[in-house]
Formats: sequence, C-alpha cells, structure tokens
Amino acid sequence: IFVARSTDGGASWRVLNGDRPIDGVGDYQQRVPSIAVDAEDTLHVAWYGTDSRHPAENERQLKYTQSRDGGATWSPWINVAEVPGHAGEERWQEHPAVYARGTAVTIVWEGLDEESGGEERIKLTRSTDGGRSWTPWRNVSPPSDDGYSRPALVESGDGRSLYLLAYAERGPVRQIVWKKIA
Repeated sequence: IFVARSTDGGASWRVLNGDRPIDGVGDYQQRVPSIAVDAEDTLHVAWYGTDSRHPAENERQLKYTQSRDGGATWSPWINVAEVPGHAGEERWQEHPAVYARGTAVTIVWEGLDEESGGEERIKLTRSTDGGRSWTPWRNVSPPSDDGYSRPALVESGDGRSLYLLAYAERGPVRQIVWKKIA
C-alpha cells in the first residue's frame, strides 16, 4: 500500500514514506486501501491483506496504520479485527471504508464469519482513542440470506450523525441500503 500527496491540485503527486509502501507486511498481497484524515491531520489508512499469521490466499484480514506527521512515518500495521479463518473460501474480509472525526475512528468492511451462512455481512470496529485500541468487530448488517458489500461511511451535513451505506443483494433486487450507526 502506497500513499501519495498532491500540493498543486492534482497536477503532480509525490509518494510519501520515502517512496516506500506504508505497510511493511512483507511479500503478502495487500489490497483496496481507504484513507481518512482527522482534525489533527492524522492520516488513518485501512486495507485488507494476508500476512505471516494468515498466509492462505483468502485468509485476508483487516489492517490499519496511521501517520501523525503527514505521511513521513507510519505506525506498525495491526490487524484491527481478526475474524476466524475461512481459508479456501471464495470471499473473505475486504473492501474497508475508514472515517475519522476527533479521536473517533470507525472502520466498516464486508466479510464472511462463522455465522454468516456463506453471505457477506458488513462489519464494524471503532476506536475512541485515535486508533490506539479497537472495539471487537461486530456485524451491523442483519443476519439473513442477503449479501452485503462495498460499504461506505457518510457524515450528515451537521456532523452529528454517521451513516453506513452498502450494496445489498436481496433476492433478485440489487440496491443501496443504509443505516444510522452513530
């Protein structure tokens, strides 16, 4: 995972972290990063990938790191919400979205778990201390035969509410569903 920054409206870009990946996970697949910047200019990045403890192709876990110095250095990555293995499954933990406001950081993603019945659920974890510690993950989509994917987080115009939006497969109908989560 690389992070780049433009200071001229997107005409040119510079890769941060000395032109190196921010993750340092080794020779393991890392995919689909999401980034948020809080009021103190801390960069929060979440993505999914494998690692030495979860090396199988579909044992992806949700990873997180942050930079408090504009991307010059990054905290060691962590698996913020390990979900017990489904190695060999077609789909796994993927497509995170990260949101930051004050010292609160919220990450949502789609994934299977031991009780998902083969359909992806939208999962959530939160930090109230700027990404230092995280709540245990929980499913925020209802248990059903429906699958959910590609979550997004949207703040209300007044900044008082946070909404989760996701793609839902409800029988033959495909639609965007939403839920207030904070």
